[in-house]
Amino acid sequence: MRENSLSTPLLFSQSLSSIAPLGSVAAYLTFALAQAGQLTPLAAVIGVLLYGAWVVIAYQYSKEVESVGGTYQFARESLPRILASVTGWLYWGSYMLFIISTSSYLLGIVIPMTPLPPSLLPPLQLGLPLMILGVMLTGVRPPLYYTLVTSVLEILVIFALGALVLPRTGLPSISLGVSPLELASGSLAVSYTVAGGGASFFLGKEAVRGRRAVSRAYLSAFTLAAVSVVFAATYEVAAGGENLGYLIDSGFPGLAIAQEYAGPGFERLTLILTVSSLIGSIIAAYSALPRLTTALVRTDLARSVLLIALIYLGLSSIGLATNNFFGVYEDMTAGSLFSLFLSHTLLSAGFPFFLKRRKALKLWKVILSSLSVFVMILMIAFTAFSLGETSSAGIAAVIVFSILGVIHAGSNMP
Repeated sequence: MRENSLSTPLLFSQSLSSIAPLGSVAAYLTFALAQAGQLTPLAAVIGVLLYGAWVVIAYQYSKEVESVGGTYQFARESLPRILASVTGWLYWGSYMLFIISTSSYLLGIVIPMTPLPPSLLPPLQLGLPLMILGVMLTGVRPPLYYTLVTSVLEILVIFALGALVLPRTGLPSISLGVSPLELASGSLAVSYTVAGGGASFFLGKEAVRGRRAVSRAYLSAFTLAAVSVVFAATYEVAAGGENLGYLIDSGFPGLAIAQEYAGPGFERLTLILTVSSLIGSIIAAYSALPRLTTALVRTDLARSVLLIALIYLGLSSIGLATNNFFGVYEDMTAGSLFSLFLSHTLLSAGFPFFLKRRKALKLWKVILSSLSVFVMILMIAFTAFSLGETSSAGIAAVIVFSILGVIHAGSNMP
């Protein structure tokens, strides 16, 4: 790790690519459409505002704390040791399972939409982790330059597609044939879409302008991604009109809309950039995870990179061995989401204590902390409800990583 080596645009790239604008729109906005229907644009605005409570808290943390430990260091400065350790390991587990989940979604759902023959799936399943490892061994800067270019292209594609759709359809009409529960469900689904962005927290020591640059990059990436998601929700509802069912059933509304409104060339570009988006989000998580590992167990960065690669290869082989990529995607997503939202709950609850230590405690920040805790608990409950039996994988993940956190707290590790 080289201190003062990463510029603000590269930090922005790390945050934006971990949100994965095109990939997130493909994976989660479809679910929002299924829940909120014609009110999805409103659900998008509500979802962004709900998740914004955590974003403001994370921004405040990152503005004050500069470390390779990121969220683990935030927890150490706001929570008792045992809860800080549990938070750190929950975040570690969330990122690890996110990498496997995204790889499974890419290989089991997105790649089959391409012209590639099915016989290439086994080599890709083994080759993707090795390719990511090879990229990471080049250092942090080359992959960040790659994700900077591709993430910006993703945003441009989202807005370009909207610019092609809305002049032909006009703004979508507001239909009230949606229950408050369905609107709330759609809003929480959109919150999933803009979740992420915190991968830059682990680059504080390497940032040219330190923690201030990290916090600004994080906030800028979230804002741009949020605007993009609200815009995408608007034109997808406009394109679907009264028949949103065909977009929802496609599982990939953006691709279906590109095919109808922009032609095969734009459709291929959207698919290619979605694949790139998912790879970029894996790279962003992989960039953060060895640094978090280093902070947790005090090993060097090179060993952490190789350790993550071994775990990645091992867990990735499950989809290949069972030929059930979608099942692996569901289980790993459940584990990642449960772990992520619980760690955010703990950090939100600890925020007033963090401020009190700095003599910066104010009433509105306590209210913000309470709101974020409430939203995160809602998101955990909604995840459990929407995933049904699959939520057991999320609960199991939380138990395993919490136990690791308790063991870590009782050890001599910092």
